[in-house]
Amino acid sequence: HALEQKGQVSDAIGIYERARRIAPGAGDVHAALGLAFKATGEYSAARAELEEALRLIPKEPAHQDRRQQLRQALQALALKS
Repeated sequence: HALEQKGQVSDAIGIYERARRIAPGAGDVHAALGLAFKATGEYSAARAELEEALRLIPKEPAHQDRRQQLRQALQALALKS
């Protein structure tokens, strides 16, 4: 997520949206897009993408840290609503 780190979040969003069109079932793409939307204050879009990411990312133990990160991001969004 180098673009986000450089403050180029809108560029990152465009890239993630293209990736989502190519691989709509990739939970990590939805997660990255959701976090980018969150960073720009687009909370409704962020919530939708993060929820989709949680639906798609496997529930196996190997993915629990990632799922926990996304749940925390969703909780932070709930405080902004």
